[in-house]
Amino acid sequence: HVECELVGDMDKAIAVAEGYIISILKAVLREEKCVVMKIAGTMEHLERVVASYTLNNNGFPRITLDEAINMLPSDCYKLVDELMPHRGFELTRKGERQLIAMFGGAVWVTEPDHLSVPFYQAYLDGSDRKKAKAADLLIGLGEIIGLGERQETAQETLDALKHHDITLSNYEWYVEMRRIKQMKTSGWGLGSERLISWILQHNDVRDIQILPRFKDNDFLV
Repeated sequence: HVECELVGDMDKAIAVAEGYIISILKAVLREEKCVVMKIAGTMEHLERVVASYTLNNNGFPRITLDEAINMLPSDCYKLVDELMPHRGFELTRKGERQLIAMFGGAVWVTEPDHLSVPFYQAYLDGSDRKKAKAADLLIGLGEIIGLGERQETAQETLDALKHHDITLSNYEWYVEMRRIKQMKTSGWGLGSERLISWILQHNDVRDIQILPRFKDNDFLV
């Protein structure tokens, strides 16, 4: 993973994440064309996403989860947990790929149901704590970035822990950080192997391992 935590709101985090992705794609187009053409046989998917970013005023398109659900067939989304329907909905892999195709290769899905994301994501203003200031970037195989604005104060964090039915004792250190220094922060994580899979047009991320993985082994000797 590539992890980023920064001072600022969700929009700033999205701008930084987009800039990072576009910088990688432009570098690949400029410096690694022979490698990608040898493996993938095309550069068109990279060129299409860079063009989409430019045409969209230097940003990827955005759609809310509710908007996506309203425009997609029923097999493109599902309950996060069938035993706990109050946690809300999420897209299926089919739904993610349909949105990717509809929006030219890359799209942000924003405003997920709050109980479907980690407690520390901020609540969307005016949503009665139902939605989160969070977003997933869909490219290639599906989601490659998960992003969100964080709860800003200790009290907001305590309320979110209670809302998610999470034991405070496991996160006292996190609440204390917000108590010591109230600050608006956001963050995101990029699945590097997912990005590489898409760049190389490979359909199984398990084959794109930066480091070998061995089940039940904690260390590589």
